Amino acid sequence: MAEEQVEKKESAAAAPVAEEGGEKKSKLKKLVLVLGGFVVVQALVVAVAVVVIKTATSPAPAVAKAETAPVHEEMVLVSVLPKESDGKIRAVNARSGQLVYWSIKVSVRVPSGQQKEITERLIANTDLVKQEITTVVAACDPDILQQEADHATLKRQICFALNTILGKQMVSEVVIPECLPAVQN
Repeated sequence: MAEEQVEKKESAAAAPVAEEGGEKKSKLKKLVLVLGGFVVVQALVVAVAVVVIKTATSPAPAVAKAETAPVHEEMVLVSVLPKESDGKIRAVNARSGQLVYWSIKVSVRVPSGQQKEITERLIANTDLVKQEITTVVAACDPDILQQEADHATLKRQICFALNTILGKQMVSEVVIPECLPAVQN
């Protein structure tokens, strides 16, 4: 009988261990199912959000063509000296140590709708325009005047000077069709 009681105690002690192992496995399964479900739900939420954002940010095809079609207004050239027949400015540059006279023809590209307004402003400020351009040429490095093929530096400086005279963003591009050392008499 003593043996039976010992066996009962051992089996009773072993039974809770077996029940605890079963409970741990069932709790682990429940935890894995909950986490798996959570991951699936999150993946669905992200997928729905991506679809909604894509449809919200892409405009309708008809609207996209109307909005993205660039409006190209015709550009025209206007001489910075519209009253003078040759339109040339004679400027002196002495930065190299000797006097060099330059004959420069400067024009600006403007939208055709603004041509009249800009021409009027240029006529009203002719002397100031001449002064600013001659100042830019006088301060310019001789190498830039002689060797820079497209005169990009000179164009930028003249554009800035003209925008200060005519108003902000009135001149978008300066064209220099002629920049030659003048013949001295």
